Amino acid sequence: MIEINEKTFEYALTEFKNIVEKDTTEKLVEFKTNNFINEHENYKYAVLEQAKNRLLTKTWKENEIGNGRILKSVKDSIQTNVIYNYETHQNNLID
Repeated sequence: MIEINEKTFEYALTEFKNIVEKDTTEKLVEFKTNNFINEHENYKYAVLEQAKNRLLTKTWKENEIGNGRILKSVKDSIQTNVIYNYETHQNNLID
């Protein structure tokens, strides 16, 4: 396992910013507004929203514990694909 400390993180972030800024010729100010990040990574926000919607936590009832409905909601929320920028993306956040 790699130990991440502040110095290691700052170095990696600087290198990452250099790569993104070189490839896109735009400053990396935040993930949500950078074109490179938007194209390659921001689909994960759509994955999160879809997962929250599929969990259906507000509909769970205590008497449903053990009947499989809650487990199905959890699996459905994790094993999902989303369409983002006209492309289908698999949820690679959790296996």
